[in-house]
Amino acid sequence: MTPQETITSATALITVVLVILIFTLPRRYLLVPFVLTACFVPADQHASLFSLHFYVNRILVFSGILRILIREEARVIRWTRLDKLVLAWALVGSSLYIMRTLELQSVIYKSGVLVDILGMYWITRQTILSWDDVKQVVTAFAPCVILLVPFVAFEWSTGRNPFIFMGAVGTMWREGDFRCMASFRHPIVAGSFMACLVPLFISMAVTAQRKTLYWAAVAGAVFVALASNSSTPIGGLVAVGLLVAAFRYRYYGRYVALGFFGSLAALHIVMKAPVWSLLYRIQIVPGSTGYHRYLLIDAAIRHLSEWAFWGMESTEHWGWGLFDVTNHYILEGIRGGLLSLGLFIAVLAVAIHATGGYSARRVPRDQQWLCWALCASLVGHCIMFIGLGYFGQIEILLYMTFALAGFVYEQNILLEAAERVPRAGAASYALSVGSRYAGAALR
Repeated sequence: MTPQETITSATALITVVLVILIFTLPRRYLLVPFVLTACFVPADQHASLFSLHFYVNRILVFSGILRILIREEARVIRWTRLDKLVLAWALVGSSLYIMRTLELQSVIYKSGVLVDILGMYWITRQTILSWDDVKQVVTAFAPCVILLVPFVAFEWSTGRNPFIFMGAVGTMWREGDFRCMASFRHPIVAGSFMACLVPLFISMAVTAQRKTLYWAAVAGAVFVALASNSSTPIGGLVAVGLLVAAFRYRYYGRYVALGFFGSLAALHIVMKAPVWSLLYRIQIVPGSTGYHRYLLIDAAIRHLSEWAFWGMESTEHWGWGLFDVTNHYILEGIRGGLLSLGLFIAVLAVAIHATGGYSARRVPRDQQWLCWALCASLVGHCIMFIGLGYFGQIEILLYMTFALAGFVYEQNILLEAAERVPRAGAASYALSVGSRYAGAALR
């Protein structure tokens, strides 16, 4: 069953309520409507005006920007390397896409994409002023995931998606098992979304007081990921679980990463087939389409000259079924060439380094856990990119996570600056920094 993309009356009513919340909620809760949208509103729902498509989250982004400007809540953000990379990735990818097509429709489309990426990133960076704000975002996701569980359980047992009335897709099935997706556009998207939240919930369950809430959220996220009956989220779930379990060994993260990529290189040399052939040799779920992912990577390498400069329009001629780009790394290359792909990988590398590095500092234990969880979540996204070209609600989560990593990067800079201040002036420096953030919060 195909989704109803034109906004339904139920979704329109929910959107109005969410916009009202954006303008009325206290600043620290500004991201709650976006969390609700990511969890409960099908992402392809949109209202059309002339040739413009206003998706629900895009409407909320415009509302969030307007609220911050009207209330004069904008603060001066310390531009970090990560902030600049996110901006460069978004602008370069969009510019190359427009230059390749030279069509007005492409300008309109990419303008909307820029609003989605940079708008969501900017709103999150403006909202997150302290570690408590980071925790508030994770806390907002927890009850939403728990609330989704009975809907997914109903879908899992009956094969009927309860979000059909909001224009969602009907339940898929494979090898005799249902593939649940709830409000999401695809089972893999639903499962991957939940897998990336698991480490964040665990970090709060370990360090916060309301442990029952967060452990329930962990159980709910794991259930939804398994109910998606898809290899990509289940594999990602295992990976993030192992990373969280390795918290005490986080100081050796760089060596583990070097060892992992070194092992892949060694396997590629000694194996008769390329190392990416493991995607179809290791089958997690019966009926998995790992062979399609293998063919896609193989074709992308063979046709590198076609997309390396500024991307390409379609990959349909690469082979049967290869029009469906189920690999986000390749999707980035198809949209904007090697430069766009390189900037995207740089964003991921800097974000992972910032969050993992901060978790190894001598800071409060809750901050260590939270940053390690963000690092694990980002690594989870990197793994999910191999089997999924991102679309829909999971993009909201990704851009939020990038912005949270931007906050952590900023904290790294402040901490390094404080460490360079002589001990005699450390107290006054800390007081000035604290006053600046307190003043920003009050504004």
